[in-house]
Amino acid sequence: MKLFLWEKVGSIPEVGDIKHIIFRDTDESDRKEGDPFLEVFHKWYVWHIGDDDFKDIGKLRGKNRETEIGMVINPYSIVHRIKTGEYNFYYLGFE
Repeated sequence: MKLFLWEKVGSIPEVGDIKHIIFRDTDESDRKEGDPFLEVFHKWYVWHIGDDDFKDIGKLRGKNRETEIGMVINPYSIVHRIKTGEYNFYYLGFE
């Protein structure tokens, strides 16, 4: 199904350097019934585009606080993120 949210306005053969793009996620969000609720997560991992392995970093500190969420996000949420700089859904806290 096409949502017609994107419009191609040009072409570029090279997208630039992607080495600085870092993603984050945590396994602490995988909760089972009866597990205590956690608002802040302390076991994070990060990765760059093309990495074979994730790097376990514990708490998010320094530049890792600016990482993007490493999950599939629906197109409407991407548009909202582009326009506002904020996610329009709840995601795990790190503070």
